[in-house]
Amino acid sequence: MFLAALCFQAAYVSIHFPAAGFLIFGYAFFLVRLTNQSTVRQAFYFGLATGFLCYAPQLFFFWHIFSAAAVVLWLILAAWLGLFAAICCGCLRGGLPDKIMWLIPIVWTGLEYFRSELYYLKFSWMNAGYALPPGLNVIGIIYFNTAFVVDPNGDVVFKQAKSVPVQFFQDGLPARKQAVWESPWGRIGVCICYDLSYTRVTDSLVSQGAQLLIVPTMDVSEWGRHQHELHSRVAPVRAAEYDIPIFRVASSGISQAVQANGYVTAQTHVGGIDEVLSAELTLAKHPRMPWDRVLAPLCLGFTIVILVLRLLVTVKTIIAGRRARALAQPKT
Repeated sequence: MFLAALCFQAAYVSIHFPAAGFLIFGYAFFLVRLTNQSTVRQAFYFGLATGFLCYAPQLFFFWHIFSAAAVVLWLILAAWLGLFAAICCGCLRGGLPDKIMWLIPIVWTGLEYFRSELYYLKFSWMNAGYALPPGLNVIGIIYFNTAFVVDPNGDVVFKQAKSVPVQFFQDGLPARKQAVWESPWGRIGVCICYDLSYTRVTDSLVSQGAQLLIVPTMDVSEWGRHQHELHSRVAPVRAAEYDIPIFRVASSGISQAVQANGYVTAQTHVGGIDEVLSAELTLAKHPRMPWDRVLAPLCLGFTIVILVLRLLVTVKTIIAGRRARALAQPKT
């Protein structure tokens, strides 16, 4: 448990020491070792504790945003590691030790996909892959967090609302539609801040033929350097998986120009005042859709099947035990 958390924390300093990012494989190794517990309940608690030790220090800025409620959010995130350990332990104890090594990546992918994309608290940060080196439009009481493209004449030629407002914030309503801007240079997709963390947003833009993504971002200065650095990990990963360049301009955070291979060619510093960001980005000719868009839902479905089967086995065992105890009682 402690070794897994230690490797995780060490891997996430890779923004300053890129080679440290490979320690995430140590985290994966020790996390898998956690699944070998005597009971499923014990595996869940070990996984939960490991998740808390991994996520709470990295997401400590939650405390400045949500106060004591941050503890609940840390525990919810940690529970996904607990569920992973519990399911794998159940399979191991349920007579599938020879199959556990190929079940583990399927269960992991399925749970991470659900955690990141499908339930209410969608939160894709702190995924293992991120450790590896590589405006406001108000209509009455309804408003959309909107980015505008204004031409030299002052005319609005394009606008795009935010698709995924941040939970627990007054961040407007979700965008009613997504479109790409037919710019003089090519087809450009605009996603706002947190949108870049969600594949259902970026997949839509890429499928519409976007050759470049522009991402206006608000990172509040009070959230601190660590939050800004964590958020800056998203753009290089997205660029590399789609093979598409990304220009991310942040308020007080880290603005970035990212090439299609995920390489950051230029960026600003945290809290940099009057800094100028300049870079040349080549628009993608043939952006690709990552193959895991098909694999992840399949893994999730397989994980649900495994979970249901293990629950049925558990219920059957409990019923059989009760019957055996009833038969063993002396008759009066």
